[in-house]
Amino acid sequence: MKTSKTIYQFVLDQSGSMSNARVQTVDLFNAQLKTLGEAQELHPEQHFYAALTVFDTDVYHTIGFSAVPGIPNLKLADYQPSGGTALYDAIGDSIARIQTFFAPELKSNEISVVVVILTDGMENSSRRHTASAISSKIKELEQSGNWSFTMLGADFDVHQLAEGLNLKSTSARQYSKSDFFEMERDLTFSILNYAEAKKAGKEAQEFFKVDKKKKI
Repeated sequence: MKTSKTIYQFVLDQSGSMSNARVQTVDLFNAQLKTLGEAQELHPEQHFYAALTVFDTDVYHTIGFSAVPGIPNLKLADYQPSGGTALYDAIGDSIARIQTFFAPELKSNEISVVVVILTDGMENSSRRHTASAISSKIKELEQSGNWSFTMLGADFDVHQLAEGLNLKSTSARQYSKSDFFEMERDLTFSILNYAEAKKAGKEAQEFFKVDKKKKI
């Protein structure tokens, strides 16, 4: 096993257009906390941490870097869609926080970082980070072999956006707001698959995997 610790950073769009998927988004995040708890039970030799950043016109770090299990479920009252889409700021700020909190472990290659981004539209509100800066940073971090970025679109084809930010085509996928179950299933599959790969000493360069065994 290359690293025993994995940081899961979730970055969720909370702009006004996500109001019609408010319940689904909260349920989706809580389902991933449950899966991470299951992964911790299956792999006691590993250490799982999670953080949640949500964004509208501004960026909010709703849940800090906490060990799994032990993180309380996200409440509906804590996710209130409104405003614009400061996507670049949310990604850039999340990266900076991870690099600050885990500087020694990152320097010594002791951790893996998985960043999962969910959005339903294009950037329109960032003030601190640009597309070119985020694109360069993602490329640099993924080349290190310890970072993986995934972008999921809610009723939104994210592939052009993902490509512009240097994300691999296999790390971007569109889902329907009317049915987040497929997204939940693929994320659950990805988390468990990633943990299994680490146990086998085959730490994957890419986190996101579509469950090909699922029923269509």
